[in-house]
Amino acid sequence: MLDLSEYPVIDTHCHVFREDISKTLTAENFAQDINFGSFYPDFLIPTSILEEYNKASNKEKVELDQKYRVAQTLQELQYHAKHALFYRQMLHELAQFFNCADDLDTIINIRNQKAVDFRSYLIELFTDARLEALIIDDGFSEIAVDKPLKTIEWSEFEQLVPIQVVRFSRIENLIKNALLVSSDFDEFLVNYDNEMNTAITKYNSRGFKSIVAYRTGLNIRNPDESDARNDFIKYHQDKSPEVERWGLKNLRDFLIWRTVEKCIKLDLPFQFHTGIGDVDTLVDQCNPVCLFKFLRDKKIRHAKIILAHAGFPYVSEATNLLNILPNVYLELSVMFPFTSAGSTTNLMRTLEFAPLTKVMIGSDAFNTPELYWLGAKIAKKALARVLSQFIEFGAINEDEAYKFAKLILSENTRRIYKL
Repeated sequence: MLDLSEYPVIDTHCHVFREDISKTLTAENFAQDINFGSFYPDFLIPTSILEEYNKASNKEKVELDQKYRVAQTLQELQYHAKHALFYRQMLHELAQFFNCADDLDTIINIRNQKAVDFRSYLIELFTDARLEALIIDDGFSEIAVDKPLKTIEWSEFEQLVPIQVVRFSRIENLIKNALLVSSDFDEFLVNYDNEMNTAITKYNSRGFKSIVAYRTGLNIRNPDESDARNDFIKYHQDKSPEVERWGLKNLRDFLIWRTVEKCIKLDLPFQFHTGIGDVDTLVDQCNPVCLFKFLRDKKIRHAKIILAHAGFPYVSEATNLLNILPNVYLELSVMFPFTSAGSTTNLMRTLEFAPLTKVMIGSDAFNTPELYWLGAKIAKKALARVLSQFIEFGAINEDEAYKFAKLILSENTRRIYKL
């Protein structure tokens, strides 16, 4: 099989992490910190009760347990998380990295000793995976999902991480900022345009992203300005969280068109969250095929549109769009590291049909630096296995396989994001 272990990786889609949260892990919080989407106690217990429970005395915890079953719920979630393949793979890979027993307590102890000097530990991790750059979605601090993560100042994150960090901006933040300071629609458009310009000129954003799949869905229409204006008026009449979060479809769709057209002028990529995600995804409107009419429009077809997460689990649909539409690209985050565990089915499905110059590696990692490391490590393993199968089948030769690996692991991202 091909050996890609020394090939550099650019993580095309991930989030910030903080030293104060990530520096020390415990055996109790390990499952929660590394699992994607499988640890949601606030889905069963109100967040306010969980916060109260964490601060409570032993006597108060007994009372809360009797009423809300907090401890039992957390134990049940831990039990399920520890039996996910991804959790097991993280343990096995870390045991190999630390050259220690395949035992959680041993791994946690060695890991925390190394992380006392946190930056040195990050250098060791990222060097081992040959991570050269992280492209960061700057919007994870915005209340976009039921379980937002704590953020960090950008300059602090740049100093913390020992490799290049690059930013792309989530437009839902920009929309919210502009709504808060605008009294009429014309002023709102000026403020929104200023938000975009600030992202580019002040924060050096290399592109924009929308999580409209969490809001009003990927079936993006082309509303008139009057329709968007009516939504703006509706917002000022009812500023409830429900209207702000799941309403205003005409306004959101209008601003997506406006932003993508700006991206065309500046030759910047625009990324859509596609496929499933957190518990508040609109699961009936997150399939990337919902974007088909929008992507075919004559005003849009010269944009570089990136389908985040390869539309997982709608990988075939996303790959078909990639194949038939010249303006569409995709990145493989979530597929690596969260859904792989050695499986190459989705990667095979993607690469056997799509131009390999339009596919990029990503992780969607957050909170814990080991996630970024593991994303790069197992992406290389899976890619080596799939490309080796292509060689065996006679589709490509070994030289071509190594060339394609380099494109997917780093060079496609360098080209699209102009790194």
